[in-house]
Amino acid sequence: THNGTFRSYYEETKYIAHQLVLKAINQGMPITIVSPGGIFGESDKGAIANLLKDYSKEKLPFMIQSTSQFTLTHVKDIVLGIELALSNGIFGREYILSQYPTTAWNLLNHAFSTFKKPLPKLIHPKRLKPIAIILDHISKLNGKTLPLNSEILRIMDGSHYVYHSQRARNELNWQPQPFEQRFQQYLHYLNEKNH
Repeated sequence: THNGTFRSYYEETKYIAHQLVLKAINQGMPITIVSPGGIFGESDKGAIANLLKDYSKEKLPFMIQSTSQFTLTHVKDIVLGIELALSNGIFGREYILSQYPTTAWNLLNHAFSTFKKPLPKLIHPKRLKPIAIILDHISKLNGKTLPLNSEILRIMDGSHYVYHSQRARNELNWQPQPFEQRFQQYLHYLNEKNH
C-alpha cells in the first residue's frame, strides 16, 4: 500500500510496476512477487555503498540529519529468498525480503568501529534546501546527478521504509544470515579495498 506521496521517481516507478503486476495476477497470470528491501554487498555501487566508501575515505563532510528508516539485507540472502520463492513460492503471493531496520546515521556508527574515522557533522535538511536547489539546476545543465539534490532531501524526510518478512520466513523457510555478521564482513571488505 502507498499513501500517494512519492518522494522520488524511483519510488513512483516501483509502485506503478507493482500495480501492473498485481493487475496481471488478477487476470490469471502465474506470478509470484518478491520485494527486497535495501540491499548491500560486495561490488555494490548503490547509495549505501557510496555513503560508506566516502566515509571510509573521509570524503563525507556532513550528513543529513534524519530519522528516515529502511531495512538492509545482504545480497546473498536476497538471492536465497528469490531461489526459495521460485521453488516454493505460491502464485499470486507477495514475499518481502527485508531484515535489519536502520538509519544512515546508525550505519556510520557501525562503520566507525572498523574505519576509525571521525563521524561527519549532522546538518538539518532545511539548511541544505537552498544548496540543493542550486545543485538541481547544475545537474540539469551538465546532465550529472550530484550527491546532494532536492530528491535526496525529500527521501530523508523522516519516512519509514521498514517492512517485515514473516511470510517469507514462514512459507519459504527463508533464514538470512545474522545482519551484524554480514555487515561486519562487508565493512572489512570495503576497508581492505580502500587500502
